[in-house]
Amino acid sequence: MNAVLSWAAPRRHLFVFGHMRSYSSLLCHILGSHPDIDGYCETHIKYRWYFDLVRLRRRVVKLTGEPLRGRYVLDKVLHDYPLAGSILRSPAARAIVLLRRPKATVRSIMNMGLRYSDIAWYRDVDAVARYYETRLSSLVRFADQMGGRAILLEAEELLSDTPSVLARLAGFLELGEPLKSTYRRFAHTGKAGYGDPSENIARGERLLREAQPGGGEGLVREAQRGGGEGLVREAHQVEATSRGPEIIVPEPIVARLDQIYRARTAALRDRLQPRSRSA
Repeated sequence: MNAVLSWAAPRRHLFVFGHMRSYSSLLCHILGSHPDIDGYCETHIKYRWYFDLVRLRRRVVKLTGEPLRGRYVLDKVLHDYPLAGSILRSPAARAIVLLRRPKATVRSIMNMGLRYSDIAWYRDVDAVARYYETRLSSLVRFADQMGGRAILLEAEELLSDTPSVLARLAGFLELGEPLKSTYRRFAHTGKAGYGDPSENIARGERLLREAQPGGGEGLVREAQRGGGEGLVREAHQVEATSRGPEIIVPEPIVARLDQIYRARTAALRDRLQPRSRSA
């Protein structure tokens, strides 16, 4: 009876819309460790009508092994599964739109394909580039329907400006407690098909710290907004191109995807940022 009441209680649905290798597993583990939020991984649900939101609640209970406790039920959506406009337009829906710069993303997907997955297209640079381009277009379409109920997050900010990002997300979601840069290990943490399959995410340790020079487990150079490169500590996930075969993304592909990234990011800022401040 308690389980049935838990599913039936009024709740909002929190979608993390992103693409593969956008630090979405890290973000969702942080979110799912908050007492107001249930869920931490991909459920692979196809949202065709309202009943699929009930399926989400059941799936989250199964994946966490715990009853629902919070105000939000979370799903991470990284692929173009069916997603009804009525669900996106629902007043009970909230979304974080997450995207990462293209060169690092393409290299990371291909590295995942070499080390963790037998899915052939993950190792095909043209197929990965098409996935990235198509997915960013989808994120803009979602933003068109959600407006002020969604917020934009550029993935690099999660690592380079962690406290500010978590404070901004907590404010957007109107959480009763701050978000913390620590997270729990869940039942399917580190398992392929549910999120990041790397060893680091499975440790369930404190993985985010303020970016400072000197020390730390992994130092990754990420292009920062405004030009140039910034040194960011990424203890979450060592991007392992240096530990395996070097992955070369052809410059014409990088240039094309950079242009698409700038255009889609500008479109998302135009649709989401001004409205999200007043949401």
